[in-house]
Amino acid sequence: MFLAAAYGAVAHEDRASNLRLLGDHVLPEVRSYGDELGLLSPFECRPGSVLLPAGAKRQALVDMTAPDDIGLFQARAAAA
Repeated sequence: MFLAAAYGAVAHEDRASNLRLLGDHVLPEVRSYGDELGLLSPFECRPGSVLLPAGAKRQALVDMTAPDDIGLFQARAAAA
């Protein structure tokens, strides 16, 4: 899930209303959808509770092939 802050001149009341609406309407829907999918909150599962089959390796947490595919790191290295 991606959340972004409002930039610029936004009244405190508008920011507070935005957070209230997010908490009252958006987040409950996201939780409900997660429940339908059987997803657990990070607060509901113990770290290391997912057991791997014998001989299996953990999957990478991040797929770094996309930045390589677009030459992101090569461009940064060339600029340095």
